[in-house]
Amino acid sequence: MAASLAMKIVQARVYAQGLTLLVLVASAGFEVADAKSGKGRWEIVRVRDEVSGEVVERKVPVHKEAYAGEDLWKDMVGAEERRLKREKEQRERLEREARQKAEA
Repeated sequence: MAASLAMKIVQARVYAQGLTLLVLVASAGFEVADAKSGKGRWEIVRVRDEVSGEVVERKVPVHKEAYAGEDLWKDMVGAEERRLKREKEQRERLEREARQKAEA
């Protein structure tokens, strides 16, 4: 008995789902093996929390620059965001003080 088109489509989907599960299980196995050996895509670093000032441990992805300064733009963007935040806080503080003086 020949399989109909609908049956062939269902079989193809089942095979695709099985292959997807196999890939996921293999990937999880590699991650577990890397974690046990201390290698992998993540490392734990100690950083000072910007809000509380306490030293905390964070899990960050391992990244190696292809050339020196490759990630410099990230530092520059972070510095600019902090500068803008300070300026905004200062502007708000000055506006608040001006309102308080005007009310007094």
